[in-house]
Amino acid sequence: MIHPLFRKNVYLYIYFILWIPLWFSTVAVLVLNNFTDVPTALFAGFLNNFVFAVIGIGLWYVTLYSNANETNFTGIIIGHFTFAIVVTALWIFIVDFLMGIINTIMPDGIINSQNLYASRVLIGIIYYAILTLFYYTVRYYHESKNNKVNEEKLTIMLREAELNSLKSQINPHFLFNSLNSISMLTLSDPGNAREMLVKLSDFIRYALKQKDLTHSTCLEELDNINKYLEIEKVRFGDKLQTKNIINEACLKMKIPVMILQPLFENAVKHGVYESITPVEIQTSLLCDSDFLYITISNNFDPEAVTRKGEGIGMKNVSERLKIEYGRDDLFSYEKQKDHFIVDLKIPIN
Repeated sequence: MIHPLFRKNVYLYIYFILWIPLWFSTVAVLVLNNFTDVPTALFAGFLNNFVFAVIGIGLWYVTLYSNANETNFTGIIIGHFTFAIVVTALWIFIVDFLMGIINTIMPDGIINSQNLYASRVLIGIIYYAILTLFYYTVRYYHESKNNKVNEEKLTIMLREAELNSLKSQINPHFLFNSLNSISMLTLSDPGNAREMLVKLSDFIRYALKQKDLTHSTCLEELDNINKYLEIEKVRFGDKLQTKNIINEACLKMKIPVMILQPLFENAVKHGVYESITPVEIQTSLLCDSDFLYITISNNFDPEAVTRKGEGIGMKNVSERLKIEYGRDDLFSYEKQKDHFIVDLKIPIN
């Protein structure tokens, strides 16, 4: 982890600026206790605080390599207290060494710091405690921030994995149904079987083209649905009818890719397949500033024997919308006396 003071030059400037009040505090203590005059106190205070400020930069690495989770609290306190004594001793030695050099040049101009050892040791320990607490705070702030970023990345990856899993369940579901239908038609109506196979290849080509995408326009999705319905019309003929009520302003809006496919499959499976009379699948597309509203409805024969299913398609649509938008109020359906209605709300923003 990079040193927090070296992330930007301004942080280093601020760090040294914050030592100015400590410098003047030292000057006030020296002058008010008659240890020396103001000019000498200014120089001595500057030297002491500047040296500790420079040493204090290195204390970041002490906190960086001491992990509170790997030892007990008492061990941490003892370790830091020991290191505080070492750092304080180093600070005093460096300051006295520099003062000794200066005293050889200006023998009467600098105070005798030997009389202040006890106070300097206490000040050194206090400075050490303040800096290490500051660095610990910075360290855990950045770790918390990084953990949050990593959690968000993991959430996105899991979300994408779930969506891909749901999409992979939907596509084979339709493919198996279509292949079964073609298989039956090869015996009863080879011409229609051939036509259905061509249309199926067009549909699969679109699905493969979209497999790495998460969204497509309403226009693209409806074109794909028309390919699907054309495949089914080969099998059901005039028994399958369609009607569209579409606001063209909505066609450019984005929706999750292949989200409509299982809903039309459901309408065919439980409406057209079971009925002995024509079934109309109606698609309505409206929008406002907040939502795109998609309604898919079909009539059905209430007296027909209902085909049992696992409801995978409907569940997948509901789950995909919930995962995609983080809401559980975007999908609903209603079974009336002779109509089945599905409503989707797609947030525009």
